[in-house]
Amino acid sequence: MYGLTEASPIVSTTEVSAQMIVKPNTLGFPVWYCDVQIVDDNGVELPRGSVGEIVVRGPNVFQGYYKRPDANREVLRDGWLHTGDLGYMDDDNFMFFVDRKKDMIKSGGENVYSLEVELALGRLVPEIAEVSVVGVPHDKWGEAVTAFVVAKPEVEISAEEIVSRARKELAGYKLPKAVHFVDELPKNVSGKVLKRQLRDEFLNSQN
Repeated sequence: MYGLTEASPIVSTTEVSAQMIVKPNTLGFPVWYCDVQIVDDNGVELPRGSVGEIVVRGPNVFQGYYKRPDANREVLRDGWLHTGDLGYMDDDNFMFFVDRKKDMIKSGGENVYSLEVELALGRLVPEIAEVSVVGVPHDKWGEAVTAFVVAKPEVEISAEEIVSRARKELAGYKLPKAVHFVDELPKNVSGKVLKRQLRDEFLNSQN
């Protein structure tokens, strides 16, 4: 299922059936009481298969954040809730999640979805316990794809080996330009990695 606090309880769901095999990693179909679109930065609906922001409209969408008019103007526009999530919808009306909009990396003029890199590293490098990928400011690339890795205990793996294995699945512009080993990743109370904090702490350590 896919949902968010601002559109409780859910936006889409997948039946426990052959759908999950035929369409791996799908978010399923929009539920009957929700309208869902994939839109560009101007709020224009995109063709099927195109990646854009997931926007939602329906009776489950909240009325706004308490005493936060600026935030409300940002997320509630033209009757739609702008989720901040990037995804696409295929020709069969199945939804797919790609990344958080704020986590997308612009490197050398190309869009790099941090989640795609993280999933590839997780599959190709079993020595990794956790990984988070962020964009770090770079003079040449604009942002450099940078991986922060927590290695499994008593395991040795080099940054060079991680990048070498990643080449099996990832295009050159998606490869981490740098790999940094850390003891742990900063997380919030619900267990989500705080990517902005991770990036800021790294940049501050370089000054």
